[in-house]
Amino acid sequence: MPVLEHRNYFKVAERNLENIRNDIWDVNWIEWPSAVYCPEPDPLHASGLLKTRLMTVDPGSLTEPQNIQKSVLGHEINSPGGRNSQPTDVVFTWNDREDQAISFMVMDYQNQSGDPDTGFTRHVTELYMQFHILYYNTLLQQVRHCEYYNGLYAGCSIPHGVGDHGGDNSEVTLTVHCAHHKMFIGS
Repeated sequence: MPVLEHRNYFKVAERNLENIRNDIWDVNWIEWPSAVYCPEPDPLHASGLLKTRLMTVDPGSLTEPQNIQKSVLGHEINSPGGRNSQPTDVVFTWNDREDQAISFMVMDYQNQSGDPDTGFTRHVTELYMQFHILYYNTLLQQVRHCEYYNGLYAGCSIPHGVGDHGGDNSEVTLTVHCAHHKMFIGS
């Protein structure tokens, strides 16, 4: 093999395969919290506000493998100990409009999780959210997906600032703490 053969264009091009892009994605809700208002008539088949106003999703971090470390005759021995699926936080960012449908939805989730005035909270089974994040290639073929389970409200940001000359109060975020998640390659 000649020196630096791996830099040959025809090998690097890899049959003109495309890179996986981070701007072609979708979210499908598998379970919507039954106690929480949704601006969609059927959130499990969402095609309106939930999807069209969704700008970004921070999928949280996938877990690193756990290591088993033992000391044997004065030497540290490391071996893989498997991979746990640790909880992760997923942050949804929507662009809300004058109807404030997204803001109302996020505030309702916040209040159903614990109303500051009354102390009332819904049963946890009424607050669970499950969803999938789907990634596509440029031909819109699914190449990867992540499944998130047992998500609960973990925080939000609903801007309400005032200013002299029109400010932007439209970026609403919702953080969902998911107890479990999995990633899959392919469809």
